[in-house]
Amino acid sequence: MSSYPMTFQTVEYHHKGGTKRYFTTVVTTPEGSSLVVYRWGPMNAWGQIKVERFSSAVAAQKASESKLREKRSGGYSQARLEVVQRALSEHEVEACFGKFLFAKIGSDNLKFLDPDMKVPDMKGSTPLYDEDGKEFARVESEEWKIARAKALQEARQKEEEEKRRLEEEARRLRAQEQEEAQRMKSLPTYGLF
Repeated sequence: MSSYPMTFQTVEYHHKGGTKRYFTTVVTTPEGSSLVVYRWGPMNAWGQIKVERFSSAVAAQKASESKLREKRSGGYSQARLEVVQRALSEHEVEACFGKFLFAKIGSDNLKFLDPDMKVPDMKGSTPLYDEDGKEFARVESEEWKIARAKALQEARQKEEEEKRRLEEEARRLRAQEQEEAQRMKSLPTYGLF
Protein backbone atom coordinates (compact mmCIF):
# COMPACT_ATOMS: atom_id res chain seq x y z
CA MET A 1 0.00 0.00 0.00
CA SER A 2 1.19 3.53 -0.73
CA SER A 3 2.36 5.96 1.95
CA TYR A 4 0.57 8.78 0.10
CA PRO A 5 -1.32 10.95 0.49
CA MET A 6 0.10 11.85 3.89
CA THR A 7 -2.08 14.09 6.00
CA PHE A 8 -0.54 16.78 8.23
CA GLN A 9 -2.72 18.31 10.98
CA THR A 10 -1.07 21.14 12.91
CA VAL A 11 -2.50 22.90 15.96
CA GLU A 12 -0.86 25.91 17.62
CA TYR A 13 -1.44 26.88 21.25
CA HIS A 14 -0.22 29.97 23.12
CA HIS A 15 0.22 30.32 26.86
CA LYS A 16 -1.98 32.86 28.60
CA GLY A 17 1.14 34.77 29.69
CA GLY A 18 1.97 35.39 26.03
CA THR A 19 5.53 34.14 26.35
CA LYS A 20 5.29 30.49 25.27
CA ARG A 21 3.74 28.46 22.48
CA TYR A 22 3.12 24.81 21.74
CA PHE A 23 2.51 23.01 18.44
CA THR A 24 1.42 19.49 17.63
CA THR A 25 1.59 18.08 14.13
CA VAL A 26 -0.01 14.70 13.50
CA VAL A 27 1.23 13.06 10.30
CA THR A 28 -0.69 10.02 9.07
CA THR A 29 -0.35 7.73 6.08
CA PRO A 30 -3.12 5.64 4.47
CA GLU A 31 -1.51 2.52 5.96
CA GLY A 32 -1.75 4.02 9.45
CA SER A 33 1.91 4.77 10.19
CA SER A 34 1.82 8.05 12.09
CA LEU A 35 4.07 10.57 13.76
CA VAL A 36 3.17 13.15 16.34
CA VAL A 37 5.63 16.03 16.33
CA TYR A 38 5.55 18.21 19.43
CA ARG A 39 7.27 21.58 19.23
CA TRP A 40 7.42 24.04 22.11
CA GLY A 41 9.35 27.02 23.36
CA PRO A 42 9.32 30.76 23.88
CA MET A 43 7.55 33.04 21.42
CA ASN A 44 9.73 34.13 18.50
CA ALA A 45 12.18 31.25 19.03
CA TRP A 46 12.39 27.84 17.44
CA GLY A 47 12.27 25.90 20.71
CA GLN A 48 12.51 22.14 21.03
CA ILE A 49 10.91 19.16 19.34
CA LYS A 50 9.92 15.66 20.28
CA VAL A 51 8.73 13.02 17.82
CA GLU A 52 6.61 9.98 18.71
CA ARG A 53 5.78 7.10 16.35
CA PHE A 54 2.46 5.27 16.22
CA SER A 55 1.28 2.31 14.18
CA SER A 56 -2.24 3.71 13.89
CA ALA A 57 -3.69 7.12 13.13
CA VAL A 58 -6.19 6.72 15.97
CA ALA A 59 -3.43 6.20 18.56
CA ALA A 60 -1.52 9.23 17.21
CA GLN A 61 -4.63 11.42 17.33
CA LYS A 62 -5.38 10.29 20.90
CA ALA A 63 -1.82 11.10 22.01
CA SER A 64 -2.02 14.55 20.43
CA GLU A 65 -5.43 15.29 21.97
CA SER A 66 -4.21 14.11 25.38
CA LYS A 67 -1.22 16.46 25.21
CA LEU A 68 -3.39 19.38 24.09
CA ARG A 69 -5.85 18.72 26.95
CA GLU A 70 -2.89 18.82 29.33
CA LYS A 71 -1.75 22.12 27.80
CA ARG A 72 -5.23 23.66 28.04
CA SER A 73 -5.36 22.81 31.74
CA GLY A 74 -1.95 24.47 32.10
CA GLY A 75 -3.06 27.84 30.75
CA TYR A 76 -2.71 27.36 27.00
CA SER A 77 -5.41 28.12 24.46
CA GLN A 78 -5.66 27.49 20.74
CA ALA A 79 -4.10 30.38 18.82
CA ARG A 80 -5.23 29.50 15.28
CA LEU A 81 -7.50 27.20 13.43
CA GLU A 82 -6.11 23.77 12.80
CA VAL A 83 -4.08 23.62 9.57
CA VAL A 84 -4.54 20.51 7.43
CA GLN A 85 -2.21 19.78 4.53
CA ARG A 86 -1.70 16.81 2.23
CA ALA A 87 1.50 15.53 0.68
CA LEU A 88 0.84 13.55 -2.48
CA SER A 89 4.48 12.54 -2.95
CA GLU A 90 7.74 12.52 -1.03
CA HIS A 91 8.68 15.80 -2.71
CA GLU A 92 5.78 17.55 -0.95
CA VAL A 93 6.61 16.22 2.53
CA GLU A 94 9.31 18.85 3.16
CA ALA A 95 6.92 21.65 2.21
CA CYS A 96 4.26 20.32 4.58
CA PHE A 97 6.71 20.08 7.48
CA GLY A 98 8.56 23.28 6.59
CA LYS A 99 12.26 23.23 5.78
CA PHE A 100 13.60 23.65 9.29
CA LEU A 101 11.28 21.14 10.96
CA PHE A 102 11.86 18.67 8.10
CA ALA A 103 15.60 18.83 8.81
CA LYS A 104 15.00 18.21 12.53
CA ILE A 105 12.62 15.25 12.14
CA GLY A 106 15.42 12.82 11.33
CA SER A 107 15.70 10.37 8.47
CA ASP A 108 14.65 7.42 10.63
CA ASN A 109 11.28 9.07 11.36
CA LEU A 110 10.78 9.97 7.70
CA LYS A 111 11.57 6.37 6.72
CA PHE A 112 9.00 5.23 9.29
CA LEU A 113 6.36 7.15 7.33
CA ASP A 114 7.64 6.13 3.90
CA PRO A 115 10.24 3.35 3.82
CA ASP A 116 10.98 4.19 0.17
CA MET A 117 11.64 7.88 0.82
CA LYS A 118 15.01 8.95 -0.53
CA VAL A 119 16.78 10.74 2.31
CA PRO A 120 20.45 9.76 1.84
CA ASP A 121 21.75 13.28 2.38
CA MET A 122 19.39 13.91 5.28
CA LYS A 123 21.22 16.02 7.81
CA GLY A 124 20.13 16.23 11.36
CA SER A 125 20.22 14.63 14.69
CA THR A 126 17.66 12.35 16.16
CA PRO A 127 16.84 12.93 19.81
CA LEU A 128 16.19 9.83 21.88
CA TYR A 129 13.70 9.98 24.73
CA ASP A 130 13.04 7.83 27.76
CA GLU A 131 9.58 6.69 28.81
CA ASP A 132 9.03 9.96 30.71
CA GLY A 133 9.65 12.00 27.57
CA LYS A 134 13.03 13.28 28.73
CA GLU A 135 15.79 13.46 26.14
CA PHE A 136 18.68 11.24 27.16
CA ALA A 137 20.84 11.20 24.06
CA ARG A 138 21.24 12.79 20.70
CA VAL A 139 22.64 10.79 17.83
CA GLU A 140 24.47 13.04 15.39
CA SER A 141 25.98 11.89 12.14
CA GLU A 142 29.40 13.12 11.07
CA GLU A 143 27.75 14.81 8.07
CA TRP A 144 25.45 16.73 10.43
CA LYS A 145 28.40 17.93 12.52
CA ILE A 146 30.20 19.12 9.38
CA ALA A 147 27.06 20.79 8.01
CA ARG A 148 26.40 22.50 11.35
CA ALA A 149 29.99 23.81 11.53
CA LYS A 150 29.73 25.07 7.95
CA ALA A 151 26.37 26.76 8.65
CA LEU A 152 27.82 28.46 11.74
CA GLN A 153 30.81 29.67 9.73
CA GLU A 154 28.53 31.01 6.99
CA ALA A 155 26.36 32.75 9.58
CA ARG A 156 29.42 34.39 11.14
CA GLN A 157 30.63 35.52 7.71
CA LYS A 158 27.22 37.02 6.90
CA GLU A 159 27.18 38.72 10.28
CA GLU A 160 30.65 40.21 9.64
CA GLU A 161 29.62 41.34 6.15
CA GLU A 162 26.50 42.99 7.54
CA LYS A 163 28.55 44.66 10.28
CA ARG A 164 31.01 46.00 7.68
CA ARG A 165 28.14 47.21 5.49
CA LEU A 166 26.51 49.01 8.42
CA GLU A 167 29.82 50.59 9.45
CA GLU A 168 30.40 51.79 5.89
CA GLU A 169 26.86 53.18 5.75
CA ALA A 170 27.41 54.99 9.06
CA ARG A 171 30.70 56.48 7.74
CA ARG A 172 28.97 57.62 4.56
CA LEU A 173 26.16 59.26 6.53
CA ARG A 174 28.63 61.01 8.88
CA ALA A 175 30.55 62.33 5.86
CA GLN A 176 27.31 63.61 4.33
CA GLU A 177 26.37 65.31 7.60
CA GLN A 178 29.80 66.94 7.82
CA GLU A 179 29.57 68.15 4.21
CA GLU A 180 26.11 69.56 4.88
CA ALA A 181 27.36 71.31 8.04
CA GLN A 182 30.28 72.83 6.08
CA ARG A 183 27.95 73.94 3.33
CA MET A 184 25.61 75.57 5.86
CA LYS A 185 28.55 77.40 7.49
CA SER A 186 29.66 78.78 4.14
CA LEU A 187 26.26 80.22 3.26
CA PRO A 188 25.93 83.99 3.73
CA THR A 189 23.60 85.03 6.52
CA TYR A 190 22.60 88.46 5.11
CA GLY A 191 22.13 89.81 8.57
CA LEU A 192 19.12 87.68 9.31
CA PHE A 193 20.69 86.06 12.33
